[in-house]
Amino acid sequence: MNISIPDPDLQFALRLGIELCRAGEWREGLTWLGQAASYRGEGLEFPGLYYSYLGYGIAMQERFNEGLSLCRYAVELEGSEPENHLNLARTYLLSGMQPKAIEAVCKGLEIDPDHSELRRLQRDLQKEARMRPPLALRSLVARLNGWFGR
Repeated sequence: MNISIPDPDLQFALRLGIELCRAGEWREGLTWLGQAASYRGEGLEFPGLYYSYLGYGIAMQERFNEGLSLCRYAVELEGSEPENHLNLARTYLLSGMQPKAIEAVCKGLEIDPDHSELRRLQRDLQKEARMRPPLALRSLVARLNGWFGR
């Protein structure tokens, strides 16, 4: 991750926030990314990964529209960064938009076919698609369950 921001405190906050989010320490990572946000008024443009992780973190708090907007902006800024596509796909999944998530995974894998997290998500999505019954069958099962009081 190359951050060309002159302020060392801001660079530290951005790097640490992103690394903590990558490690699954979302609460602390988002705190650091929030601290970095206080510098945004100074006309600095942050890297796409900042918006990507912030967006996914916000979506995990069920603020899906905000999260999607930030993740889409990250892809707009740095479309060649596969991690931005990964977080966009994860955010689409949280928002219940599986077809869009699949599309984002495919775009990320076009950039980096060996990206391990994108590959894992692709496998999970494929496995889920094979396990899910067709829509007509699901609605029939739901009606039968209703009839039998389940």
